[in-house]
Amino acid sequence: MKKRDVEVGKTYLAKVSDNLVPVRITSESVHGGWNAVNTTTGRDVRIRSAARLRRPLDANTSSLVAVSPAPSQPAPTEVETPPLHCDNDLKFLEFPSAAEAIQHARNNGGKAIRMAGRNLVASEPDAQFLAALGADFAYLCVHNGRIVTVPVDR
Repeated sequence: MKKRDVEVGKTYLAKVSDNLVPVRITSESVHGGWNAVNTTTGRDVRIRSAARLRRPLDANTSSLVAVSPAPSQPAPTEVETPPLHCDNDLKFLEFPSAAEAIQHARNNGGKAIRMAGRNLVASEPDAQFLAALGADFAYLCVHNGRIVTVPVDR
């Protein structure tokens, strides 16, 4: 799902601890993402990214809400489909050396990567997004005391 599609008070099917469960969004988190309640267990959960949310659910029955185009508009054909705007605002931290990038990633989370000759730290979802796009980058890691680059498998 996209961030713009998430509404406070609605129930969604979300991936929590490798399980798909219904969650009700209770508020926006001050740390980014949303605060939610797992409606199966009643526990509070934090949804950090809209990518964790799969589909909206009917709040009363926990069944999937049918997503269909508006009846007044026909579904666009392949030829008529306009390009979509990408809402992913990728954020990176740049470091002068690979060692500093690796150290920052270890201490603060994220993935140390080398892209276009730059030593960067990206969040896990951003790194996965880059890999899905087929961007040319490599992960930075330490092996036997040496810094090595590991190319992304495609």
